[in-house]
Amino acid sequence: MIPDETQSLSLHKKYGSTKRIVAHCQACAWISRMLAQRAAAKGSEVNEKAVVAGALLHDIGRTQTQLVGHGYVGAALLEGEGVDQAVTDIVRRHVGAGISKDEAARLGFPEGEYVPQTLEEKIVCFADKLLDGERRGPSRRRPRGSSGRGTTSRGSGG
Repeated sequence: MIPDETQSLSLHKKYGSTKRIVAHCQACAWISRMLAQRAAAKGSEVNEKAVVAGALLHDIGRTQTQLVGHGYVGAALLEGEGVDQAVTDIVRRHVGAGISKDEAARLGFPEGEYVPQTLEEKIVCFADKLLDGERRGPSRRRPRGSSGRGTTSRGSGG
């Protein structure tokens, strides 16, 4: 099943997503739909329903964890709900710009592919990076170790 917007929002409610998570996912879906439509207009084959559902649900795993594993956690929740693999793969692979198999193993992820493979996966991953919460624009969060003054604190021995 590829959930529509109403079904996707019901899943967010079922798993206890915050208003902030839902608003972010809706903003991501809006951008993802535009990107999918643009790709289709240029002749690419793209499953717009899967793109929109994947974008609407990409952060549902944040109801269980705020860590980088929220992608595979969310995918597992949706697999249990009978959601189509095209959508669960979007959710699983949207984190960062993808996570290599070596890095996934180091992080203790279940064996699997965590780098976006399909156009649909790449669209949602990219759209997510264009957002700061529900606002357009890249995230303003500072990298770990950043002092916020244009330099990065590296500790002694730099």
